[in-house]
Amino acid sequence: MIDFLQEKDLKKVLFWRNHKDIRHFMMNEKIIKSADHYQWFKNRVQDRSTYALIYSEGGIQSGVITFTKLKKNIYEWGFYTDPNAPKGTGMRMGQEALNFIFNSGKASQIVGRVLDFNPRSKEFHLKLGFKEDSVDINQYERDNKKFNIYNYVLKKENWSTIV
Repeated sequence: MIDFLQEKDLKKVLFWRNHKDIRHFMMNEKIIKSADHYQWFKNRVQDRSTYALIYSEGGIQSGVITFTKLKKNIYEWGFYTDPNAPKGTGMRMGQEALNFIFNSGKASQIVGRVLDFNPRSKEFHLKLGFKEDSVDINQYERDNKKFNIYNYVLKKENWSTIV
């Protein structure tokens, strides 16, 4: 089940986001302070071009998805699951989130960006039907090393043939 993220969800979501296994694969791998997390949430609630969603299975919150409008009908997504969620949760969450955004009538295309050292996310995007669109060579730096960013695209008409 997908629902809009609410203030009552923030403590749990911050715990997930700051977990080392999640942070490692994020563009911003720094620990996020509670006040900054709350401000992020307030900004998302007020910004009508962004969707901040929480995913639940069997009444248990299991992940977060954001869709940020890049331009007309094109959104970039971000996501992560509870580090202790059962295997397969991410795929079910991804499918439901993409159904949500495409069925809303707002999106014709979703963009995903994946860091070079995250092969599971690359595979995840491909399983969901995304196509590798481009690679930003050496555009991300961490620990004095440069990494590529892989850009994936999923068009609504391709999604409807998959599900």
